[in-house]
Amino acid sequence: MANAAEVPQRAAAILAELDLNLEPSPPAEMPAAESLRVKLNLAKAYITIEDFAAARKAIEEILLVSNQVDPQMTISAKSLLSEINQRSDS
Repeated sequence: MANAAEVPQRAAAILAELDLNLEPSPPAEMPAAESLRVKLNLAKAYITIEDFAAARKAIEEILLVSNQVDPQMTISAKSLLSEINQRSDS
């Protein structure tokens, strides 16, 4: 059994490794164009089932990095966002 002095040291080691920064941060590396295409297709599926909030969230994630990865994807994502706005206003 561990003595009382060891437990705080272990806890301190565990807590030292935690990142308590809750601010959103950009991805450490740019996602591959293929993973963005998958997310774009997922957004289209959300639109099909009329889950506009989930579609909007996926599109916003795409727009954070798509210009650096594939500018054409930015155009597609913005087009989908426009579609969402039209359909959710109706």
